[in-house]
Amino acid sequence: MAQAIFNLIDNAVHAVAKTTDPKITILSEPDSEGFCLRIRDNGCGIEPGKVSKLGDAFFTTKGALGGSIHDNKTTGTGLGIPISHQILRLHGAKMQIQSVLGKGTQVTIMFPKSVLLD
Repeated sequence: MAQAIFNLIDNAVHAVAKTTDPKITILSEPDSEGFCLRIRDNGCGIEPGKVSKLGDAFFTTKGALGGSIHDNKTTGTGLGIPISHQILRLHGAKMQIQSVLGKGTQVTIMFPKSVLLD
């Protein structure tokens, strides 16, 4: 579970690398089915047509493999989000990604109550 969340935070760090006022916010809040973890950044955002591809293995928005270069990372493997999604799914959690190009991205992870009991 820690690896999944690390991958998502690492993406946020890369997204804010070139912003003048970088912000990453991590929020945890209860909801009716368990609780949500939200990772928000005010970084470069993702083009609308690419958000739906983020779960595809080897698809990346970083560098030579498909997108812009963020900080010193010239490529991404395209495995961070798919691996995170799979880990979360195995724990019964769901992941949702919302992004606005030039404004930032929010990843919401919805954990079921059963995760709290483990």
